[in-house]
Amino acid sequence: MENNESLSKKEFAYIRQQEKLEAYIAVLEAKLANKDAEIAELSKKIEMLKIENEQLKADLEETTTECQLHVDNVETQNDDKEKENEEYKKRIEELESQFLPKKETEKKVERTLMDKIYNRKPKK
Repeated sequence: MENNESLSKKEFAYIRQQEKLEAYIAVLEAKLANKDAEIAELSKKIEMLKIENEQLKADLEETTTECQLHVDNVETQNDDKEKENEEYKKRIEELESQFLPKKETEKKVERTLMDKIYNRKPKK
């Protein structure tokens, strides 16, 4: 009988240990389920961020293209203005070359007249 009693104690201890292991397995499975849910949520967030990143890349590319077009336009305008300024400078030089000799002649005539008025000898 003693043999039966000790066997049942061993069986009881074994059953108790099995229950503890099953409870521990259930806790681990719950933690695993939580981790799986967390992984699924993070995967969704990653996908959303990838989509947002692609949209931002497209926006950046579009903005960069627009900016480059604007820069090209401004550079073209600047080049046109520089050409226009060069043309104005040439025209000014032409006009100066036409009028400056006349001014020199006018100055000489004025000196001659002043010399005659004040009875001075003309400068050479």
